[in-house]
Amino acid sequence: MLVNELGDTLNFYFTILYFLLGTITSSFAFSAGGAYSGPAFTTGPTSSHFYLNGAINPAMPSLLVDQDEKWRWSYFPSASASIEFGNVDDFVDEIDDLIDFVNESTLLDQDINENINRFNEIINELSEDGYIKTDLSIHAPLLPLVHTNDFFTGAMSIDLTYGVQATSRLFDAPIEIDLRALEITTAASIYLKSSIETKLSFSYSQDISRESTLFSEKQKLYAGVKINLISLGLSRQVVPIVSLSGRDIGDLIVDDYKNNLQNNVDLAFDIGFVFDSEKYRLGFSAENLNSPEFEYSTVGQNCDENSLGLSRDSCLAAQVFTAEGRIDEMEFFTLEPRFRADALYKISKNLHVSTAIDISEYQDVTGFDNQWFYLSSLYNTHYYLLPSVRFGYQKNLVGEGTSSLTLGASIFKFLNIDLEYGLESITVRADEFPRRLGLSMSIEEHF
Repeated sequence: MLVNELGDTLNFYFTILYFLLGTITSSFAFSAGGAYSGPAFTTGPTSSHFYLNGAINPAMPSLLVDQDEKWRWSYFPSASASIEFGNVDDFVDEIDDLIDFVNESTLLDQDINENINRFNEIINELSEDGYIKTDLSIHAPLLPLVHTNDFFTGAMSIDLTYGVQATSRLFDAPIEIDLRALEITTAASIYLKSSIETKLSFSYSQDISRESTLFSEKQKLYAGVKINLISLGLSRQVVPIVSLSGRDIGDLIVDDYKNNLQNNVDLAFDIGFVFDSEKYRLGFSAENLNSPEFEYSTVGQNCDENSLGLSRDSCLAAQVFTAEGRIDEMEFFTLEPRFRADALYKISKNLHVSTAIDISEYQDVTGFDNQWFYLSSLYNTHYYLLPSVRFGYQKNLVGEGTSSLTLGASIFKFLNIDLEYGLESITVRADEFPRRLGLSMSIEEHF
């Protein structure tokens, strides 16, 4: 019974991932829209030197290489995936039933008016609270790579990440009877927003306290800068449900996705500081200080130039929702400055507890509000045969307010596996499923 339920759960989630990301993953590997990879999937962006993901703070490269070494790197790509659902029970099933009802029902069906009334009652809830949001991320092989150099009196790191973030919502509109065509119709549409990001990052950090008399021998202050070259592809699609009759949703999205893709390239600049002492470590970072701006593709324009079928239907539907003010013909996304503080307490050399918090609220690329709080603990074992373990809790303090428990283990001191399980739930076919679920895997050189 448990195996069957687990199989149903995985099938449910993978169906949604395909529904959202069929086109994106076919054209551009995996990538990073918002989820952290590797052990940071559990610990969050804390200043831990045990794992290479500590390089999230630009000041951390100086702490990531052991004193008797010059290099540290990942052996294979690290990847993570997470998915989040809006607080609507049976969201996917209701959308499927709505599509089937609009496209397959006839005026001669029994209880046609009753079914129209039923769907009109739930369609508003689906529009207000229902959504599916997913993040995929992957680091390129061998990266992050960190190198210390006496000539430059500091440490340098390089990283290359690919990222996908996508969301799906429903734009509501009443279901009506078209007396001229003698059929059921509605302007209700599925609204998809997605991003594909390639980010090449260069960091440099050094100990800026070595010449100061303000710090003791066991206290150091590190500062770092990071330059990010970002290529960001943004796409928006409005998919009328009346256009989905007898068609595969994933294939339709793939066919229309590239026509709506707008590519952008810009730079973003980060700075960071880490104060390290014998018993604790404090970190601060500021990202996207120059607020780079990226452009989405236009929607609802020159529809007659689009080929007949979904492409033209989507364009015409976008015109309707643009006129209603639900979406803009032109939309821009700004990488807002993000400020983060973290603290780590060293209970022992290998046992740490840590916390991190986003000081500022920000919107992600698909329009969701974010301000995350992280709390975690980890034990880094001395022995290859004894797994290192870590536990975490994370919560979004704004927006949807979702929260999760996270659990990770490092096997043979280099294979990292981390899981996320949401604390809020939704009901799907009478069974409860977490609103958030995620997985991360990485293989890296241990500290």
